[in-house]
Amino acid sequence: MIASNYPVAEARTLGEAQRSGPLGFRRPVRGAAEIPDADGHQVLVYRVDGEYVLDSARLRRGDDDVVRATHVSVVDMRAGAPVAVELSIPSRDAAEFAVHVTFACTVTDPVAVVRDGVHAGTALRSYLTSHSRIFQLGLGYAVDDVNEVRRDVDAQITAYTTVKPPHLTGISVTLAGVEVLTPDELVALERARRGQRHGHRLEREKRNQNRSLALDEEEGDHTLQYLRDENQWERDERRTGHRYVAEERDQEHRLRLRAVDDDYQRRKFLATAELVGADPRDALRLAHTAGEISSEQYAEQLALEHNRRLDREAEREERARQDRIRDTEFDRDYRIRKLDAKQSRHAEDRAERRERDRWGREDARQKHADDRADRLQALMWQREDDQHRHQESRHDRLKQLDLNLEVLREYAKRGHLDLVTLNLDQVINQLIPAPDKELPPPQRSEPAADAPRPLEAEVREEDEGAASDA
Repeated sequence: MIASNYPVAEARTLGEAQRSGPLGFRRPVRGAAEIPDADGHQVLVYRVDGEYVLDSARLRRGDDDVVRATHVSVVDMRAGAPVAVELSIPSRDAAEFAVHVTFACTVTDPVAVVRDGVHAGTALRSYLTSHSRIFQLGLGYAVDDVNEVRRDVDAQITAYTTVKPPHLTGISVTLAGVEVLTPDELVALERARRGQRHGHRLEREKRNQNRSLALDEEEGDHTLQYLRDENQWERDERRTGHRYVAEERDQEHRLRLRAVDDDYQRRKFLATAELVGADPRDALRLAHTAGEISSEQYAEQLALEHNRRLDREAEREERARQDRIRDTEFDRDYRIRKLDAKQSRHAEDRAERRERDRWGREDARQKHADDRADRLQALMWQREDDQHRHQESRHDRLKQLDLNLEVLREYAKRGHLDLVTLNLDQVINQLIPAPDKELPPPQRSEPAADAPRPLEAEVREEDEGAASDA
């Protein structure tokens, strides 16, 4: 917990002590409510006749110093109590960096603290603001360069507290930590970038899902249409078969009726033939002999009977031929319908495969474009990180040089340079830090002749072109 009213936790003004007893003849004693309660890490300091008296847990409410005291203070004696100081330093783009500096404070003389009215937070803030260099550190950086500002501010305050440590009456102070908070607009920007990357990923997944659903729906429509066509073809086939069966039944019925009529005529003829004989010609001959018919009628009836027999034979042959033709046409029509249905199914399968291949190529192209955009963005971020690291190394060296020079100036201001003999070359070598060794460039394998050009080569060519134009 950071102390906000350190080191005096509580201060009270004491009135005149009242005498106790029925008639007020006893010695005056302070009431229990007048003296504040002190925790184990706190002590009481009384002001008595202009002097300050430390209560070492031996004074009671009736002691002379406590009765004559006009003021009492509760002093925090914790070791390393944290005291925070907040500063705002300006940036290059009219914004501010919030700096929190934490000091570890320990009271060494509570009487001196109460006597001088020391407030650690106010005194430490005045100590930091007296060093104007701190407020100039952020002028060369934008809000996005908060990491570089953190290093500079930490180094500057550390050097300042080392060369010129803070001095507070009755309090030992050491630097505990320096923190530069991230600006709110930078936090909002990074949050927006993360949201944009997540939105891009969600949009790509949604697009792939929609394509998959569309492909499944189209495949379902093709399957349903195929089932409908097959069902319709089966119904047409059954209807055609029923019509042929009905025609065959009608033909059979007519043939049966004709057969019944023929049978009736035959029986009638046989009955007559039994009377006249089995041969109709004999019947005609008998009728001619009997004089029932003339010779011309007899000859005419014989010719008519001969023609009737020939007609019946021709009719039987014609019926047999028509039956054969009808069976042939039925078989041909059935084969044609079956072939058409098979060709239609093959055409639909080919169209479905082509559509599926087209969707696959579209997905591959989109995935390649998305992967290329992701790799390009990653390369851009890597290049920015490399530039930032290079700048950080350079700023660290400059900061170390500035710190060393600041220390040398402080020695010069205090007159310490006149007391010793210094080797100038050795001092310069100690003040100027050695430059960081640059890492060798990473080894990269040569791409194949037919492999696509990597994104790093494209970005490098763009950078070289921009540099040559400049």
